[in-house]
Amino acid sequence: MILSRPLLQRDQRRDIGYSALTRGAYQVAARLPSHTDTTVDPHAYGQIAALFYETADLASGRDWWQQAIATGHPEEAPKAMVNLGNLERQDGDLGQARHWWQQAIATGHPEAISRAQHELRALDRHETDRQRGEYFGRYGYLTYADPTLIKADDPVSGDIRIDRRA
Repeated sequence: MILSRPLLQRDQRRDIGYSALTRGAYQVAARLPSHTDTTVDPHAYGQIAALFYETADLASGRDWWQQAIATGHPEEAPKAMVNLGNLERQDGDLGQARHWWQQAIATGHPEAISRAQHELRALDRHETDRQRGEYFGRYGYLTYADPTLIKADDPVSGDIRIDRRA
């Protein structure tokens, strides 16, 4: 006899997915709750996303964290925003990373605010260091030869004053 309905339906798939998640069978866990007829705990989305992130499957991690954000859950969505920002930074998209951290701050969730602000400060420091390296790579020999070429009020990223009349 041929069955006309799937062997596992709705929340049965989700429950087996949760069970697989707790046992470390992450690939199975990711497949089962992803059906449209199941309801998934937002925390599970984050767990699955973290697994993919840790195994360097950034595209899958991104998808699962976006699903966690889409739930609008007051605890899990802000955490997913911070984590998605971290993923985007690792993937090299600093603009998207900044976007997700700013979104996390806008939620008002205290833990997410703290983590996102920390990440934004680190990103800003990295950008400043990059600018300094670029600046000194371009003008370093001049400032070494004559330190008065750097404006006194901005010793790192200020403009170099060069007298072209000499």
